[in-house]
Amino acid sequence: LLISLLATFGNLLVIVAVVRYSILRTPTNHFVVALALSDLMVGLVIPFYVSFYFDLPDYACNPTICQVKNFVAMWTTLCSFMLLIGVALDRYVSIVHPLAY
Repeated sequence: LLISLLATFGNLLVIVAVVRYSILRTPTNHFVVALALSDLMVGLVIPFYVSFYFDLPDYACNPTICQVKNFVAMWTTLCSFMLLIGVALDRYVSIVHPLAY
């Protein structure tokens, strides 16, 4: 639960900073904001996984809720992974070809 709170708070800070300060609205930071949104979703899904494994609520046993939870978790994890690749490629191009970037 602590990891979820820290992830949510940190990603919200990134999103608010980029939205509030126009100087931070660069193409590179668009990748970072998208990654923050994806990680925010991951941070919001973590408590459902914890409650599922500890069998706290009754809705965790519902097959539909379980499928939706798994879909959201896999989709946000895949998006985070792809966005990390995008940020890495963006930084690579900016370093290797600084004048063309």
